[in-house]
Amino acid sequence: MVGREVVFEGNNLNALDGKASGGFSLDAGASSVDIDIVNDAGKLVDRISLGAAKQGYNQFSWTPPANTESERYSFSVTAKEANTVLAATALSTDVVNAVNNNDGTLNLQLRNGSELPYSKVKSFY
Repeated sequence: MVGREVVFEGNNLNALDGKASGGFSLDAGASSVDIDIVNDAGKLVDRISLGAAKQGYNQFSWTPPANTESERYSFSVTAKEANTVLAATALSTDVVNAVNNNDGTLNLQLRNGSELPYSKVKSFY
């Protein structure tokens, strides 16, 4: 697991090698999906219009502005079918740095410094 990328519920974007990636899950297909990316101050930094997206897991990638990889970014997903807004679950990705067992719970230490219970992992790459 160490060195592998994990997907989990969340809306943080973590840049790696000049790219940030995230995802979202839809209960139904959407005719349009927009990803709004904001900085820590809540300022809109970018909007990605993805167009149509399928039911289930979908991914996107984003290139942060030059010299800003150390900044923290988050995203929100707006998915629509015609004029109806659909529920979307934001999914973050990060790299596993270590694995530990605290009080009988398997936890992953992520590159961003946070700890994630293994039970929260949606998938690995």
